[in-house]
Amino acid sequence: MAAIRDIAVSFGDVILSNDDLRASFPDADIVRLASKTGITSRRVAGPDQSAADLATSACRHLLDRHPKIDIDALVYVTQSPEYLLPSTSCLIQDRLGLPKSTACFDLNLGCSGYVYGLAVVSGLVAAGIATRVLLVTSDTLTKYLAPSNIQTRILFGDAASATLITAGDESIGPFQLYTDGGGGPLLRCPPRPILSRSEGAHAEREEPLGSLLMDGAGIFTFTLREVPSSVDSFMKSRNRTFSDYDHVVFHQANAFVIDQLSSRLAIPAEKVVRNYQHIGNTTSSSIPAAMHWRRQQDSNGTKQARWLLIGFGVGLSWGVGEVVF
Repeated sequence: MAAIRDIAVSFGDVILSNDDLRASFPDADIVRLASKTGITSRRVAGPDQSAADLATSACRHLLDRHPKIDIDALVYVTQSPEYLLPSTSCLIQDRLGLPKSTACFDLNLGCSGYVYGLAVVSGLVAAGIATRVLLVTSDTLTKYLAPSNIQTRILFGDAASATLITAGDESIGPFQLYTDGGGGPLLRCPPRPILSRSEGAHAEREEPLGSLLMDGAGIFTFTLREVPSSVDSFMKSRNRTFSDYDHVVFHQANAFVIDQLSSRLAIPAEKVVRNYQHIGNTTSSSIPAAMHWRRQQDSNGTKQARWLLIGFGVGLSWGVGEVVF
């Protein structure tokens, strides 16, 4: 049995507004794009700021609030690794000064990564392998975006989250997880690792980064085809209705996608959490960042609630689960 104790987040240092994009893309209809995405600005990692830097910052924020907690596992969800090897979780363990007895590994997942990560971590706790776990998400996808591609640059931001999970009441899960690798080409990037700073030193990039390739229409079609039926299946398996949940958190892809999913599933608008306007689509961190934001609005983060979490995207990979937090 596992429970979420706390969530901390960290964002890229740079604020990239729609006005900034308009200056770079004078011929693009930024107003129309912004009205569909709902994003007015996004947080972007600086030139010397990597996903591991953001992840380390989020972890430190969290551990500062829980100084007496001894971590025995760290699971890192990212598709923006420091290197092809070693696993970035090992580097973060060292930066945080966690003991050598800490189990560390990476999960190479994107927009479904937080839901998958919760399922994996709750399994570690249930098996007695770990009792105090950091589930960390971080991506700096903007480092993969082609400078000339307004369709991707208007969407994505950079962020990290750290979730403290401990043995306790059974408040994480169940989950239903899905994969369709045949749709992998819809959202892909050449396999070139981001080499970035490691505690004060700057690593040289020997070749330019690959650019993210996204078939937006194909991803949208997949989302509307698979996600509503998967949510329905989960709800039926649990004998749940949306009235059983305080909050429903989709992967924060953009306003248009969440509008369409909410409408098809007939979810009351007040239950749907939205947190993309000023940070953009932060991929693996979008769900925990939305949870953190919403929880801060509810009795200053002290009110326990039941959450339905729905991640979907690159892979193609998607998942549905519930937590009490």
